[in-house]
Amino acid sequence: MQLPEFSDLLRWIMFILYYSAENGITQASFFKMPSTVSLFGEVLSGMAQNLIKAVGNYDEMFARNLKGIVEREGRNLLNLENGPQLHANIGVDIIY
Repeated sequence: MQLPEFSDLLRWIMFILYYSAENGITQASFFKMPSTVSLFGEVLSGMAQNLIKAVGNYDEMFARNLKGIVEREGRNLLNLENGPQLHANIGVDIIY
């Protein structure tokens, strides 16, 4: 796998983690995740469901790994009310 494909994969993983948190889909309800067959084909059709089943959504991962270490405020909250979720694009070089 080349760097651009790997960056795309990581970007899609972040989108899935955000989407599941925004829609209340948790590790316990992973089966509610839509199929990704139209995005990734038959081979990766269960990617979203498998990801959420394995690690949970963004909120669950944050609570499990960072609770008590990093405050859950400001940039660490999902942007649910003020437009799209903004984050750095993985694997994209920013040239100033």
